[in-house]
Amino acid sequence: MELDSYQQVTGLVGRSGIYALSGSGDRQMAAVSGTPGGPLAWTDIQTYGSLEKVRFSLEEEDPLRPRLYGENYLEDARSRIVFLRLQSMLCSIRIRSVCADFSGHPYADASFNNDKLYLINAGAECLPFSKDTDGPVSWINQGRLDSAAVARLPRPEMLLQEGYGAVGADRIHLEKDFYCYANPAEEDQLGSPVTRLVLEGDINGITCYYPISLPAMEPGVRYQLDLTLTRMGSPDPDIPVESGTVLVQTDILPWISHSPETLLF
Repeated sequence: MELDSYQQVTGLVGRSGIYALSGSGDRQMAAVSGTPGGPLAWTDIQTYGSLEKVRFSLEEEDPLRPRLYGENYLEDARSRIVFLRLQSMLCSIRIRSVCADFSGHPYADASFNNDKLYLINAGAECLPFSKDTDGPVSWINQGRLDSAAVARLPRPEMLLQEGYGAVGADRIHLEKDFYCYANPAEEDQLGSPVTRLVLEGDINGITCYYPISLPAMEPGVRYQLDLTLTRMGSPDPDIPVESGTVLVQTDILPWISHSPETLLF
């Protein structure tokens, strides 16, 4: 699995041809796009094992032009057209709407004053080519909001945004999008926590949180949520609320941040 050949290409728009030369025999073809600040140090990638160590980081991501990767196995490399699908490792989490129905509780007439929205246990780095892991290799906002770490990101809005303000019985339709790397965890495990979307605010001056555990997250997928709050939230952003406290309707959709482009290899 030693490096046979490589090239760096810039300025691809629409349908473009990329022509590569290789020796005969079986080959593994791989590509990475959207490298920020210049090309990768390919002199450090001489084997497939070193390619598996290539990291994607939220510090380098732009949801409008996300970093992409792809690979394809070629039997008996020869002159021909080969198709290689590039995909993002990011997931999109969209809050489509929210309302609060506290009927039957002492605070039935109160609103939830939503101060901020954020992701916790969010995947911050991943290894797209690695066969040993299918989830993030580092995290941000572990267990609670780390405002300083989020502020250091070029695009902190991927993880943290202002809230809706007063949320009452009338449903608010205001789409907000968040982004992190795919996380296949369906329950909290040591070193592999579930990613959660948190609504932080207060009810009658009492601070509370609504942490919403996201399902197993796949790359390139949008998780679209409609939320109904039915009772007081949790005292901690990483402690799940009691069953029925938040009614969640989840739509799982393909996420496309821009028009697809076809490149001919």
